[in-house]
Amino acid sequence: MKKVTVQEVIDAIRQNGKPQAFGAFYRSESGNPTGAKTQAVTACALGQAAINLKVPTKSLVRSLSKIQNIKFDGLDINLDGLIISLNDTQRWNLEQISNYLEETLPEDTKERVLEIK
Repeated sequence: MKKVTVQEVIDAIRQNGKPQAFGAFYRSESGNPTGAKTQAVTACALGQAAINLKVPTKSLVRSLSKIQNIKFDGLDINLDGLIISLNDTQRWNLEQISNYLEETLPEDTKERVLEIK
C-alpha cells in the first residue's frame, strides 16, 4: 500500500510525461484504449498521475471516488468524477486541471491522505 495526499496527486497530474489522452485512461500507439501502462503512448490526467505515482490506476480512482460532494458546474460530484470531467468533457490540459484543483479544493481536502493498494 502507498500513501499519497491529494496534493501529491495534483502534482503528479501536472508532472505530465505523455501526451494527453481523452476518453480512456491510456491509449496505445494505434489510438485504441489500452489498460496496460506499458503499451500507453498517451494518458489522461488520472493515467498520468498513476504513472507518476507508480500506483495502479483503478486503485487511485477508487481512492479519489471516496472524496465526495465537490461542487462543479452546479453539481456535487466525487473527486475522480471531477478530474475525469475536466479531462474528457471540458478538454482542459493537464496544467489547467492541476491549477483548477489547487485553486478550488479546500486545504483540508488537498492534505487528505489516500491509501492506494
